Amino acid sequence: MEEKEISRAVISRLPIYYRYLGQLYDENVEKYNVSIVVDFKDNMLFNRCNVTLKIYDKEEYFEHGEDKTFEIKLPKGSHQLEFNGNDDTEIEKLKIDDDTKVKYKLECLSGGIEVTQVSRE
Repeated sequence: MEEKEISRAVISRLPIYYRYLGQLYDENVEKYNVSIVVDFKDNMLFNRCNVTLKIYDKEEYFEHGEDKTFEIKLPKGSHQLEFNGNDDTEIEKLKIDDDTKVKYKLECLSGGIEVTQVSRE
């Protein structure tokens, strides 16, 4: 089979093609409703911090002591939740195989932040 050189025009359009394929993938993948409840334990005097929760390109910001519930659609599989605050990062794994509601307890401690999964429905 004869090898052909790929033209510069085709190479310059590759990011567009890649993005289009990503959109097609997203449209054809079944996604589930995921409700994430965060109970941020308020500490009145010591170890106050604000926390950002990142799931892929979605970010949620929490003021110290602020409880929050938010919804996101995720495909089946294992996902990573990244909690960042007080110069610390906590990673929680979340496996999705159906519509899910999950609750986390979030605390600021002297050594950083602590995240604990409390329940899952």
